[in-house]
Amino acid sequence: MKSALRRCLKLLPQLIIALFLCSCEGFVGDYGYVVDADSGNKLNGVKAELITPNISGISATTDSLGFFNASILVGCVFGGCDEHELIFRKSGYKTLKIDQRYRLNDTIDSDTIFVKLKSIK
Repeated sequence: MKSALRRCLKLLPQLIIALFLCSCEGFVGDYGYVVDADSGNKLNGVKAELITPNISGISATTDSLGFFNASILVGCVFGGCDEHELIFRKSGYKTLKIDQRYRLNDTIDSDTIFVKLKSIK
């Protein structure tokens, strides 16, 4: 029995190292601008809600420039850090749901996204 316990204790450092190597820490979510799909005007007061497998309750509201930052620094084990969805809501506009693969050709840089909301007519 003692020899089995010793073997398990010998493996403990390798297990800890393996878990450390399989984990990550990074930002989950996105930031960018929300505009009216027809006019291109920046939209103030759009709620951007971040949905992830492990975190809830993170949201942001666009400012007068239409800018939002709905992201959070998280620690992840075994990947999955980038899995998320964003839901954009504003009265008078259709709700839009996007995931981490959402990108448009007219981005400022590779991290900034532009979201175009369509008005309800």
